[in-house]
Amino acid sequence: MGNVMFRFKRGLTQKLTLQNPLDILIDGKESIKVLPDTGTMMDIAEGSHTLKLWLISQDKEMGVVESKIDVHANSKYEVIYTYDTFATTGKVTVTVTSL
Repeated sequence: MGNVMFRFKRGLTQKLTLQNPLDILIDGKESIKVLPDTGTMMDIAEGSHTLKLWLISQDKEMGVVESKIDVHANSKYEVIYTYDTFATTGKVTVTVTSL
């Protein structure tokens, strides 16, 4: 069933231009894709994990973001990656919440 929900949200200005999924690499081993404005549930083992994501738009890598998550037994989590642009630069915000 899964214990971690990964979500990918886009700002209003990216709705037309950012169509590719996020690529998330867990501990350098397992890779998942999350489509824009959707979520993917994963079952991740208890412990500390490194999450690395790639944003790709129009065949160009826009950035790599690394974050950490500590998974505890019998707990569920939501990791939200939000991409927004301000003028000519973009910003990825990572929010991890316990459900």
